Amino acid sequence: MLSPYLDGLGQLLAQTLADNEVVPGNTIWGEVQMIEWYRNLWQHMPESDANRLMFTKGLITSKRYGGTAHEQYSLNFRNFLESNFDVNDTLSRLSPLFYSEFGYENECTRAKKMLSGEKGKYKEWLINIDCSSSNKSIQPTAKAAAD
Repeated sequence: MLSPYLDGLGQLLAQTLADNEVVPGNTIWGEVQMIEWYRNLWQHMPESDANRLMFTKGLITSKRYGGTAHEQYSLNFRNFLESNFDVNDTLSRLSPLFYSEFGYENECTRAKKMLSGEKGKYKEWLINIDCSSSNKSIQPTAKAAAD
């Protein structure tokens, strides 16, 4: 699975470059296939947080740089996060970021409340996530959550 995983990372790099405005977002082609690639990796290795995070990051970056692939996956992913919430799970711990990015205010607020018992840098990161869809000036990164 090393080759498919590295292919996925290469695709995610292209999306990340668009997200960071190094390349224009409209130069990304095959975006749906990229998201499908991440989803397939997740299905073949469901225990791998890396593949799950790749999928999540792909959706978030798609939205941030103005892509369209996120549109056909975000609602199902929101439902997945809601029905599989576990305070010890990596995706659940990052779910407030996803909810915030996609304007799911109620879900964001609920997840932040459920995770509010955390301490340290993660708690600081969590506090900085703005759940209101009217203010997206704070863009917490996944890296900050991992620290």
